Amino acid sequence: MAAILPFISSGQESVININHITMKFGGLTAVDNFYLDIKKGELVGLIGPNGAGKTTIFNMITGVYTPTIGEIYFEDVNITGLPANTITKLGIARTFQNIRLFHSMTVFENVLIAETTKFLDYKTKTLMATTNSLKGKDLFVKIQRQNWFWPAVLGTSKYKKELKKMKEDTMLLLERVGLAEYANYPATSLPYGKQRKLEIARALATAPKLLLLDEPAAGMNPQESIELMDFINQILNDFDLSILLIEHDMKVVMGVCQRLTVLDYGKIIAQGLPDEIKHNPEVIKAYLGDDAV
Repeated sequence: MAAILPFISSGQESVININHITMKFGGLTAVDNFYLDIKKGELVGLIGPNGAGKTTIFNMITGVYTPTIGEIYFEDVNITGLPANTITKLGIARTFQNIRLFHSMTVFENVLIAETTKFLDYKTKTLMATTNSLKGKDLFVKIQRQNWFWPAVLGTSKYKKELKKMKEDTMLLLERVGLAEYANYPATSLPYGKQRKLEIARALATAPKLLLLDEPAAGMNPQESIELMDFINQILNDFDLSILLIEHDMKVVMGVCQRLTVLDYGKIIAQGLPDEIKHNPEVIKAYLGDDAV
């Protein structure tokens, strides 16, 4: 059985330090005393049965929920309870189990709207983080009007410079992730695996230092999963970031993760290297099953 690693205090190389957080909803404890320290450049996996509390942890990290108990430090800054848009600005981005794209927009436009977050004022960041009524181009038009309407009308040099930079950065990012040839395609016309890659590219456009991937291999065929593994390793190396990955596909987990934390009923049951976790009797019983060995 792999030993559960002790809590490690924040240090120079730590990107995020999750300090014994608990999340309660009424009488239900969804996450109980969870702790994790991720170093710069690490790819850490978070696995466990459905309902174990994995996505709840992502929601606490990104400001959707505030932990009932405990604190979260990102690069030594206490981000516990901060608004989601503030946490994004600090350098944390995420993807979701269900792909979230602007269906009425092209591949280029989907990434461009993410690029705008580098230039938006606080008011607009709040709009993007909280609005449920605006989608796709309607949201983009709202952003343009709020931030660049008069500069665009007047043709200010600042507006032209920012727009040029955003478009250049968008195309460069599409080239880096292998989607440049699809730039003018409708986002929904892409194969499923490339739609997932586009969603990850949108997260990368915010220039994160920590990327949270929530079941990126869900719905993929075996070939797409192999390509996803290569892509995850590529962005880890090329974008100078750390990754926390939730995934049920054990081939992906064992193929990319440097170490793993296993949850069951909201509690950590094991932490360790992938091979240690794979042979951990408690993990086999709770999650992997005998066929995994």
